[in-house]
Amino acid sequence: MLMNNAIEYFRLAREREAIRRRRAAGEPWPWSADAIFREWRFCNVHREHDKTTVWFREHVRSKIDGWRVVEATRRTGGSLQEVGAALGARLIVTDFHPDALRAGHRRTFRDPRGALREIETHPHTPDAHAAAAQAAGFSSADVREYRVGPLVKTLYEAAGRRAHYDQDVGLPLVFGLGCLAY
Repeated sequence: MLMNNAIEYFRLAREREAIRRRRAAGEPWPWSADAIFREWRFCNVHREHDKTTVWFREHVRSKIDGWRVVEATRRTGGSLQEVGAALGARLIVTDFHPDALRAGHRRTFRDPRGALREIETHPHTPDAHAAAAQAAGFSSADVREYRVGPLVKTLYEAAGRRAHYDQDVGLPLVFGLGCLAY
C-alpha cells in the first residue's frame, strides 16, 4: 500500500511540473489530460514557482542583502523572530474580515470552466490575529481595515450588484495587521 501511494504521489508531482512547464512555454490550455488538474488549481511542485513566491523573490528577497541575513542568523541563533528583529523585519497578515462574513460575503472564485467555487472561511478578528502574533514573538504595530468604498464600486457594478454596494458602503471586507519582530 505504501509503495502504491508513493508511486501515485510522484506521478502527480511529475504531471504538475509538466503542466507548469507547458504553461510557461506558452502552450494553450488545457495543459493536462487529467480532469482534476484541468478543473482545480494546485501549488507548484517547487514553491519557488508559485506566483506569491515569485513576487516575494522579485520585490522583497532580491532587495535584502544576503550577508546581512547570514550575519543576523549567526548572531541570533536563527529563530525567525530574532533574525527578523535583527533585520528590522515586519510581518504582514491579511484576512477576510469577520464583519464581511456576517454580512453575507463569501470567498469565491471561478474555475477554468466558469463554475463558481467557494472557499471555506474561518475568519478571526484583528484582535485575535494580534494576540497570536504577540504570542509568536511579534509586536502589533498597525491594524488597518479596508472597507467598501469608491475603490471597489466598479467591482460591484461589474458583478451586477450595484444595490448591494450602496448597502455595503463602509463595511470592512479585509484587514491587514503589520507586526514588528521583537
